[in-house]
Amino acid sequence: MNPKDIQKKLLQQIHQHIAPVNLADELSELLNITRSGAYRRIKGETLLSLEDLTKILTRYEAVSFEKIVKPNQVAYQFRSLTNPIKSISDYLTIIEQDLQRLTAFPKIFMSYAAQEVPFFHYLLVPEIAVFKLYMWSLTVWHLHPMTYESFDLEACQKDEKLQHQIKRIAHLYASIAGEEIWNSNMFDNTLNQIRHCYLSGRFLKEQDARKMFFLLRGLLQKLNNMITNGHKKYEQTVAPLFVWYNELVQNSTFILIRLSEKNTLVYTVFDAPNFMQSADTTINVYSEAFFDKMKSYALPLNGGVNERNCQLLFNRLSRKLDFFEGELFNAT
Repeated sequence: MNPKDIQKKLLQQIHQHIAPVNLADELSELLNITRSGAYRRIKGETLLSLEDLTKILTRYEAVSFEKIVKPNQVAYQFRSLTNPIKSISDYLTIIEQDLQRLTAFPKIFMSYAAQEVPFFHYLLVPEIAVFKLYMWSLTVWHLHPMTYESFDLEACQKDEKLQHQIKRIAHLYASIAGEEIWNSNMFDNTLNQIRHCYLSGRFLKEQDARKMFFLLRGLLQKLNNMITNGHKKYEQTVAPLFVWYNELVQNSTFILIRLSEKNTLVYTVFDAPNFMQSADTTINVYSEAFFDKMKSYALPLNGGVNERNCQLLFNRLSRKLDFFEGELFNAT
């Protein structure tokens, strides 16, 4: 492959990544060149310099130079490896910035295959979201001083900066149309975390542990409402949502995002809740086929004709909450 072809393919990736922003305008600003100079580079009349390539690959982390010269490789971006999470705010800021960029595409559609409750749904009940973030701080990120602190539900509720960030992310997510695949084990991880915190004395107040079950039942009702209404909603922000119930095909959590007809991204959870991202065409095509395969073995939940499927899932989830709560507090 000659240098001009490599350059054209690289710039095509950038164009897909930044659409609907004009590529010539973007290159002109980034490389500090004229608009006509940008067009000459797009057409391959002027080759990019090593300095130009450095600027491009630094700004567009999802763009893969390796994929062009080594087409059999699949390129992923793993920011938690290059920039480890140092605070809860770090993690939420990554999510918020990604969603802000993605929602600039008017026809964005998100397909979410979940092992547990999608994190975005926890935001509907901020106290649960904060508990999850606390647990990840302990078990995944090893943040200090979290390692030595108890979970204080009241203090989390009073953290205005954190609550505002949760609210902003919830609005962004609720604006994206999509489909999701759930399962009857989707609360298990959170229930195990609650049990661990309670038995190890990590709840500052015992009633906070009991309150978590009350909050989970509230979240369960909100999830049921989503299916009944056929949309996800946060305050006044609403977008269509179709949900499937899968018990047969095992999967890791991944999110397939269609930004346009030719532009797709995949987010794959690696060490939950950290995730890898890829704009690689090969893995995106594979992910679409795998998502369709899961749906073919799943039960649809939306719509009146699927009410029985919906009741089956939520009855199982409700019984599981009852069992965990009874086992935990009756035993102690």
